[in-house]
Amino acid sequence: MVVENFGRNIRFEPANILSPKTSEQIIEYLNEQRPRQVRVIASSHSWSPLIETKSTLIDLEQMNEVNIFEEAGESLVRVGAGCQIKRLIDILNKAGLTLPSLGLITEQTIAGAISTGTHGSGKNSLSHYVKEVSLISYQNQSDTASLSRITQGPDLEAARCSLGCLGIIVEVVLPCIPQYMVTEKWTSCTTLSAALAREKDSPLQQFFLLPHRWSYFCQERTVSKRTKRSLFAPIYQIYWFLFFDVGIHLGILFSARWMKSRKMVRFLYRRLIPLFVPRLGAVTDRSDRILTMEHEMFRHLELELFVIREHLHEAVEWITKVLKFADGEEVHFSDTERSMLRKIGLEQSLTEIKNSYTHHYPICFRRILADETMISMSSGDHKEWYSISLITYVEPRERFFQLVTFLAKYLAESQGARIHWGKWFLFDSEQTDKCYPRLNEFRDVCQKHDGQGVFRNTFVNNVVFSQSDNQFKELDRRS
Repeated sequence: MVVENFGRNIRFEPANILSPKTSEQIIEYLNEQRPRQVRVIASSHSWSPLIETKSTLIDLEQMNEVNIFEEAGESLVRVGAGCQIKRLIDILNKAGLTLPSLGLITEQTIAGAISTGTHGSGKNSLSHYVKEVSLISYQNQSDTASLSRITQGPDLEAARCSLGCLGIIVEVVLPCIPQYMVTEKWTSCTTLSAALAREKDSPLQQFFLLPHRWSYFCQERTVSKRTKRSLFAPIYQIYWFLFFDVGIHLGILFSARWMKSRKMVRFLYRRLIPLFVPRLGAVTDRSDRILTMEHEMFRHLELELFVIREHLHEAVEWITKVLKFADGEEVHFSDTERSMLRKIGLEQSLTEIKNSYTHHYPICFRRILADETMISMSSGDHKEWYSISLITYVEPRERFFQLVTFLAKYLAESQGARIHWGKWFLFDSEQTDKCYPRLNEFRDVCQKHDGQGVFRNTFVNNVVFSQSDNQFKELDRRS
């Protein structure tokens, strides 16, 4: 059976696919069949090759139980790894609860979301909040797979965002918070500084840079004291679905993919889209209705960069300049920028991207607070990170790949940018080592739970483990 991911950029055919209902079935399979390599599939929403394997693929879809309980006065939920976030939210809503952090997409499963550092805006990523992980692995380099519960220390920090490298996550425990209301209003800003200034009063906001118009629209969001949704909230929800979830995407598909018209794309952003941005004033609704959207309705591919707050202005200036240059505008690159391009071997690439690509999707910015994890994108000593999402709906994608590779490599070297593990991933092991100071600690924890590298594939061996151990190279070859 051929497996294909959501973005249609990953296709592979595993030798075996297992769909267990219990942890015992997984353990029995691992100990009897002794598979050479095991990877886990969730909702297949990742664009990176994390799920690829030629050996055994385990689908956790049936392991989706949800149990809410109290402990020491705190509301907690024990969730099966294969439970989709949208199902979990629905169950928590009925109990008057919700998750402490919500990402834009709810199609993902819990295990997939935490394993790649999924995040929303204005809070930590979901990984940060994980209190317990039930993990099937080969503890202490044992030849026998077994179940363990990880609740503290370095093992928990590694398991919170593990890329599936420790073992098979079958269950997690997360804190719950009382369901709350969020007030949202749209504001136009001409500068990045103006958009960031609004975070003081709207800590949950996300904002967008419109290409070809080069101004910002902010979704100012704050926790509301109101207990009921606004009178116009149902209308706003319908409007949001029709215009944003459907309308704008159809406009993009028509102008950029089907007509392949640069002029139409520019007209869309300079004239049409600003006319339809909501001007109803502030609207209050339940948190999940405001903070999520149906972003998965149309297939696309995404690269998401992360920079610390101190580097955001420089990163945005570079991205804007390169996108204009790629669209055919005359742009001046400073001596410092050209020197950096020469240093990292991108000077020829600058010539190649000129007039090669017209960006056709709003660039989304979200603020993420520092995570207590080892290798999630917002881990480390810096308090605030900003994600920058670059998305394409056009196929073939070669020109997009060329452009974002150029952008990302420059920003990684000059601003220490990281890439979302679950999005399109282009860094090699050398760059990954530079990004994550605790990567060696992460490798040690992985070695403790999976000394033979059974739960790794070619992608993580190359990017995370540097293929430094010939044993893993041989394992990949045989698989």
